[in-house]
Amino acid sequence: MSEQAEYTYDVFISYSHVDRAWVWDELLPRLEEAGLRVCIDDRDFEIGTPCLINMERAVDDSRHTLVVLTPAWVESQWTEFESLLTGTADPAGRRRKLIPLMLKPCKLPPRIAMLTYADFTQAYEHKNQFSRTSQDVEAALHQESAYNQRLALSAVEDRLDGLLRELTRSSERYAARFRPITSRWRQIVADHVCELAESVEARQEIDSPYVIGVPLTEQQEIFVGRTDISARIEGLLLDRRRPPLLLYGQRRMGKTSLLNNLGRLLPSTIVPLFVDLQGPASQANDHAGFLYNIARGMVDSAERQRGLTLPPLPRETLAADPFTRFDEWLNEVEEALGQNTALLTLDEFEVLDNAIAKGRFDEEAVLGTLRHLIQHRPRFKVLLAGSHTLDELQRWASYLINVQVVHISYLKEAEARQLIERPVKDFALRYEAEASQRVLDLTRGHPFLVQLLCAEIVALKNEQDPAVRRLARLADVEAAAPEALSHGSFFFADIERNQVDATGLALLRFLAAQGEGAAASREDLARQFPDELNRTLDLLTRRELIEPADGGYRFQVDLIRRWFAQQVT
Repeated sequence: MSEQAEYTYDVFISYSHVDRAWVWDELLPRLEEAGLRVCIDDRDFEIGTPCLINMERAVDDSRHTLVVLTPAWVESQWTEFESLLTGTADPAGRRRKLIPLMLKPCKLPPRIAMLTYADFTQAYEHKNQFSRTSQDVEAALHQESAYNQRLALSAVEDRLDGLLRELTRSSERYAARFRPITSRWRQIVADHVCELAESVEARQEIDSPYVIGVPLTEQQEIFVGRTDISARIEGLLLDRRRPPLLLYGQRRMGKTSLLNNLGRLLPSTIVPLFVDLQGPASQANDHAGFLYNIARGMVDSAERQRGLTLPPLPRETLAADPFTRFDEWLNEVEEALGQNTALLTLDEFEVLDNAIAKGRFDEEAVLGTLRHLIQHRPRFKVLLAGSHTLDELQRWASYLINVQVVHISYLKEAEARQLIERPVKDFALRYEAEASQRVLDLTRGHPFLVQLLCAEIVALKNEQDPAVRRLARLADVEAAAPEALSHGSFFFADIERNQVDATGLALLRFLAAQGEGAAASREDLARQFPDELNRTLDLLTRRELIEPADGGYRFQVDLIRRWFAQQVT
């Protein structure tokens, strides 16, 4: 009988499901295109048969066993695989059939370390870099203004430059394959950046650097101010009592933008670990999925903010006892931190509270774990961010003691003027003094509204004759305000639908009708709204929508007042 006939398969692939995408999208197609008969679990294992038995049959029925070596495989698959190697009359025979392929750097088990492995680590990393670059280019092309497209694409060009230099110096065998691809990609991006610049110059347009509706990242120059808030956070991180922090502010006040930029505002010894709880973590179906996505956010943030590589937490290792395994993983993270301090920032914590309220996660397990981390891991500091205080969410108050609130509100006047007049270097639009002041009067330095209104002013000026285009006058600000109300309707509608009740909405419309800067007396308000007036005034004040003035109350921000005045008319 020929050797070919002895085996059902040429090769069995053993891998961690963390690496499934690479195995199925890259490795499996190439092996099968080469004419090899491949055994792989999801397709060829017998349903209803214990996994270990399926693996044993696959090893025995295949001429070779290709092991895709990664930290996840070593941690989750090696124990079972080792039992296959030893639990047979011919363990040496099974070892001889092994073909180790190292996809990601990892510490090899002794039985595999003695074998020569195929090193795919650089090729895998280069492919990931191209994948990330492709995603970054797509995101850049979706920016609304030519300025932001150029800014994002220039950052991509810089990264491709670095990769090209790395590949030029490399003696790794895959470098020759990736060098021309990198060079071509870089040239395409550079050419498009030049085309954007020439197009803007030919039309003599003003580049708009303003970013509407999404948080500012650490790469965007337009982020201004907030040094007072970062200084307060830094001071509280040094408090020996290690209090948890709450970054509290109303929606669109720039909480997430600040969290994204903490890396450049805080000392390099503090490693921000940003987790967006609006994302996969709070949407997970179980505790394992929740903790896996928390860990994934922490790993990504450490790499992005500080270039620090934290150990991965494979999802399958969380299956049996997720909270114990997560706690063990935190030990590994502390080792990787060295002398640094980790600042775990949990953005939009109310979303997690809602998931707990719906019964998706166990309150004691999740919040108890957070409390344990705060109390027993001095290398970790915790910062929650949201638009509610813990007094409004009593569930959290019982777990987090001595929380220090850091309030984020309007920009200071100097910061707001910088955002208006000098948002980026060499900004082409100048403002007359009364025009700049009018933007401040209408927005009160609300960071989202300043950007919204200024973006409309730039759009308006670009429609004017080039002779008057580069100077913003008071009339331009007034003409842009209605467009800002229209294009920012999602912001104003959120206030109307999600932040106030029916009484609050009626009271806001009543105040809006009083006119710009005008206050309604408390007596008038009491006559109009005899029921629950104090509660409603307190809620609207906490939402930073109204403020006491002249013995009564008025709107804090006139642009918001104008929106509600429209509803009256």
